[in-house]
Amino acid sequence: MPITPCVKQIPPSRRKALIAAAGVGFTAVLLVVVSVLFAQSDQTARAIDTARQAQRAEEVLTATTAARSSIAVVLVLSSSDARLEGGEDAVQVGLSDLLEVLTELDDRVDRLRAAGSPMASTDFAGAGATMTSMREVAGDESLQPFVEEEILPLLNEVETEAAGARDTALALLAAEEGTAGTMARAASVAVGLLVPGLALLSYRGIQRRQQLQRELELRLEHEEERSRIKDEMIANLSHELRTPLTGIYGMALTLSEQGFSDPRFCGELTDIIVGEAADLSRMVDDLLVAAKVEAGDVAIVPAALDPIDAVAEVSRPFLRSRKFPISMEPGGLRADPLRFKQIVRNLLSNAIKHGGDHVALVGRPFGDRYRIRIVDDGPGVSEDLRGRLFDRFVHDGAAPLTAGSVGLGLAIAKELVERMEGELSYERYDEFTAFNVDFPLVDSELLVSSEETPAYSGNSHHSSA
Repeated sequence: MPITPCVKQIPPSRRKALIAAAGVGFTAVLLVVVSVLFAQSDQTARAIDTARQAQRAEEVLTATTAARSSIAVVLVLSSSDARLEGGEDAVQVGLSDLLEVLTELDDRVDRLRAAGSPMASTDFAGAGATMTSMREVAGDESLQPFVEEEILPLLNEVETEAAGARDTALALLAAEEGTAGTMARAASVAVGLLVPGLALLSYRGIQRRQQLQRELELRLEHEEERSRIKDEMIANLSHELRTPLTGIYGMALTLSEQGFSDPRFCGELTDIIVGEAADLSRMVDDLLVAAKVEAGDVAIVPAALDPIDAVAEVSRPFLRSRKFPISMEPGGLRADPLRFKQIVRNLLSNAIKHGGDHVALVGRPFGDRYRIRIVDDGPGVSEDLRGRLFDRFVHDGAAPLTAGSVGLGLAIAKELVERMEGELSYERYDEFTAFNVDFPLVDSELLVSSEETPAYSGNSHHSSA
């Protein structure tokens, strides 16, 4: 009769009881098998430890025999008849050999003690050194009394303890031989049943399914987070790009309607247009560089650079609408000229737009680096945002962390600085905020000669920054 119809004829309650009984029986067999294997492995470990203890005890006994032989040689050489035949050198050589043998005996006693046998504290090496010192002071006649009173009693005690440890270990090994065969046969039966293998395969399958489920959940969370960040970025990007575009369009429309009859008015509108266009260009550059960094396609070509000329070029558009002090000391640094200007421009724009009423830029050698320091008296960022200050798309609530930014400027600046072996850091001290950019310093003779940077007027409360 086919098996399937018979199974279908079993009542559901009986079927559940059979399944439960099969599960209990499988678990019981598994526990028995695991217990047998564990007992065998534990017995094997104990046998190894016992054999090691017996071996260490035998090594101590061998060393004590060698020590007795070396002591006898020294005592014979130090006798009057031997001294006449062999001289002082033979006694000295015998003492040196004895010292080596006693040192080895100390080491073997320590190893036996470490193997678990309680052994008396020994210092045979110290006794050998004492024999040499006594011979130099009191002569050869002092050696035999010292050996009989100090060394031989300790040797006897060590031999007794080592022999006892060896006999005990051998007795334990003999007692375990009877159960070793039984445990080995039980282990063979357990392995033959293949229950542990089936249990491990089942467990592995369950673990793998759980791991795959966790990976899928994490991947889903990651994709949802990326989607959320993308939506926020698009919304913020649209808002931030619309702001300078609106300003440019409005100022250009005003010029078109009112004409160019008032030069001063036209100059003010032109300055606004230039500033808004610079902001728009900077944000577009940030987006392009971010895409290249993500694709690993940013070309960095470091060169010896004069920071005075580069900073003057970058700061010139900002100085059209706002004066601030610039203090640059002579020195050369190693950086990509294009990326260096982009970094300084982003940080300077951040200080002007997001900082306070006063801004300053300072450049000077700093150890083996050249430091560009941009300071402002703005409120800075909150404590909970400082750890994420250089992450992408960082915002303070619904507003961008940096005014006039899509949340990429600081992250891009840090990535570019690190690719040029530099360092970008933020600090808050007193009432001021500072961004420090450090680049490797180079020999000023490698720089292309440039004209002296003109002095700029403006607020100077940060002249000591």
